[in-house]
Amino acid sequence: MKAFPKIREYQDEFGQGGMDLRDYFAGLALAGLFTERDCKLGAWDNYKDWYKGVAQHAYGFADAMMKARGE
Repeated sequence: MKAFPKIREYQDEFGQGGMDLRDYFAGLALAGLFTERDCKLGAWDNYKDWYKGVAQHAYGFADAMMKARGE
């Protein structure tokens, strides 16, 4: 399912508009995760682990939102 299926600017070479809804939800979750006080670099050994952990959490939220939608 696409997040913005009817917006012409977002159509790809196959005529499919928008980004995947799961990716859109993950992006929204990512923005929210960065507002948390506990989202600190000090909890991670290095940036690579921190990036991976934050991304996994964002997609975890996105998966939960997709499941809640019944998809």
